[in-house]
Amino acid sequence: MIGKGFKGVDARFDKIENEIVLIKERLDRIEMKLDSLERRILAIEDILTEHGKDIREVKGDIKDIKAELKTLKKTDSSNSDKIILLEQRVKVLENKLI
Repeated sequence: MIGKGFKGVDARFDKIENEIVLIKERLDRIEMKLDSLERRILAIEDILTEHGKDIREVKGDIKDIKAELKTLKKTDSSNSDKIILLEQRVKVLENKLI
């Protein structure tokens, strides 16, 4: 009778051990996915940082060009071709920001 009881207990322990193994396997898969996700997030952060630098540079260029346009319009009306080209550059740079 006692031997029969131990067999039941052993069977339950075996079942618990199998479930623990399955849980460990799932956790390992989740850990691999999280590691992959972390690498992807870091890559995206690098890309966004680079885009931020580009945007700041473009905004600076636009500001410089607009200042140059104002100066040209005030000082010399014979530079109309240059003014038109500068205005076109501003529009192109502004479109890149959108």
